[in-house]
Order: sequence, then structure tokens, then C-alpha cells
Amino acid sequence: MKEDVRKAIYWYQKAADQGFMDAQSKLASTYQTGYVGVFEPDYAKAAKWYKKAAEQGDALSQVNLGEMYLKGEGVLKSWKRGVRWLRKAADQRYALGELKLAETLDSTNPEEALSWYRKAAAQGRRGAYNALAEKYYSGEGAPKDLVQAHMWYNLLFLGNGQWGVKGKEMREKIAKELTPEQLEKAEDMAIDWMEQHEQ
Repeated sequence: MKEDVRKAIYWYQKAADQGFMDAQSKLASTYQTGYVGVFEPDYAKAAKWYKKAAEQGDALSQVNLGEMYLKGEGVLKSWKRGVRWLRKAADQRYALGELKLAETLDSTNPEEALSWYRKAAAQGRRGAYNALAEKYYSGEGAPKDLVQAHMWYNLLFLGNGQWGVKGKEMREKIAKELTPEQLEKAEDMAIDWMEQHEQ
């Protein structure tokens, strides 16, 4: 197994050196995570190869490089550069890029973050559904709106696992605070959203 990993890295390296974007991204990911019993993570090498793939337009590499800048992993920590790379991925309509950009902007520019959360939600990102539901429920980062909160929690409920459980609990809690007319409106909004954004 260890020899197979070494061979894979060798071939990724050869292809990455020739400028193949997918190989650069895979090589970066391999350096970022390391491989138990073969080598430890090397964030500097990961950042180097993510940057090469990101410069060629690979959206996942742009997200990963952006996050490395935000955390200071393998590069000097830079919020500005982190946001710039996340924005490049988001501008390509890459859902993970939209979500990560929204999360990063949340505390500094909640209005722009809300817009990016909506874009990520339109592509089915459950994390975006959750963020929007929480914002409309709490009134932090968006106007307090229990109808909107119910709609987003209702959409979250349709997911599996932890998201579905949380969505169910919260929509039931909010339903108790709504009038029958408001509840009907929230449910209609969720159905309309689903019909317009079928995945």
C-alpha cells in the first residue's frame, strides 16, 4: 500500500510539473492531508500546488488555497488573499466557494454574505440553508423573519442526517409562533423554492 501511494505521488508530480491542472490539485490535496505511515502533511507544498491549479481556474483549488490563507497554513496568514481566492471560486458559481465566501464575509459584510448564502442555497448547499434559517430566526445578519426562517428550516428538513433532524425540530418550534396564514405562506415559499431550484 505504501509503495502504491509513493507511485501515485510520483505520477501526480510528473503530470503536475507538466502543467496538468487536475494533477496539480490532487498533488496539493495529497500534500495537505499527508498519508499515514508514508509522509506527514506539507502545507507549504500543498499551497504551492493549489496556487498553480487555482491560477488555471480550478475552483476547488481556489477554495482550498483561500482557506489556507485564512488559516495561515503553508502561507502567511492573509484575510485579504483568502477572500480573493474564495471570491474567484464563487464567481465561477462554484457552490462550495459561494458558501465559504459567505461564511468568511459573515462578520464583516453580512449583507454581501447573505447574498452569497442565497446563491449557495440555490445550488442545494445544506450549510447555506442552515445559515439562512438561523439568520432569519435570530435577526442577526438579516431582518428577523419567522416565515423565512420556517421556509429555510423546512428545506433543511428535507436533507438527511443532522441537517434533517435540526430542520425538523426548528420548523416545528417556529410553527408554534406563526399564525395559520403565516405557516401556509412559509410552506408555499418552500415548495416554490424547491420547484425553482430542483437539484
